[in-house]
Amino acid sequence: MKRPKRRLGFAPLGVAALVLLTGSGGSCSEEQREPTTPAPPPLAEAELPPADVRLLVITDLDGYLEPCGCTSRPLGGIDRMSARVRSLSGEGPPSALVAAGNLYFHGAPHGADAERAAVQERMRAETLNTILERVDLTAAAPGPLDFGYGTDTFRALAGEAGFPLLAAGVTLATPAEEGEETEAPSPVLTATTLRRIGSRQVGFVGLTQLESADGSLPDAVEIDAALREAGRAAVAELRERGAELVVALVTADRRGARQVATGVDGVDVVVHGGVDEASVSPPSTPGGAILVNAGRQGQ
Repeated sequence: MKRPKRRLGFAPLGVAALVLLTGSGGSCSEEQREPTTPAPPPLAEAELPPADVRLLVITDLDGYLEPCGCTSRPLGGIDRMSARVRSLSGEGPPSALVAAGNLYFHGAPHGADAERAAVQERMRAETLNTILERVDLTAAAPGPLDFGYGTDTFRALAGEAGFPLLAAGVTLATPAEEGEETEAPSPVLTATTLRRIGSRQVGFVGLTQLESADGSLPDAVEIDAALREAGRAAVAELRERGAELVVALVTADRRGARQVATGVDGVDVVVHGGVDEASVSPPSTPGGAILVNAGRQGQ
């Protein structure tokens, strides 16, 4: 799990190197020459107020329990992540662990061994549920691959999870007694959750882009108008309940995440899951909200 704060820390090092190279540049002549451009002024150290809430971010875990399979310098692993979370619990400001993007699965298996592989994948997802509950996952916004084994499998996993799964405006198809499917709000998905982190009331809202060509996923919430409206209503409800900080857990493409950051008033932080690339984008502040991503598969 990568922490955006470290990435931000690279900038001063780059500036210092540039100043050093500028100051050390000399002439090939033995004659001492006056510099043609003035030296840059020294950079003052930023004075930031002490943090009272810390977010620990997971994005697109994809059900990975072990490192990604790299032969050298293997990355990730749920055991390493759990150890890191526990080590941070006793130091620094109070923390909240959150997740966005595909949580349980990275795709449904196919072929002759598909059935056996499916059983193994479900067992791994159940194990992941147990581990994430132990490290006190505050909330998660699921991704489309979490429904790769059907709505019933997702419903069972979500019902066993010791943390809320958030998706504002999303409904699941619920089988009726006659065998027909009807649309009804799902008891395993909720729009928001409110939690006290240290001295602050922090609200979390899930905004998830779900769609599939075969109709096997819940009705897609369009990232444009519909998802923004769902987000606005959810954020307003959180603020009315006393949320001092609002964190949006967004599973969408890059455009969708930026639309939440710029088009949903009252959101302070956007945790962006659903990124296909393995690379991590540096934090940005579109619309004033902090937009962060933590990579994939627990790396």
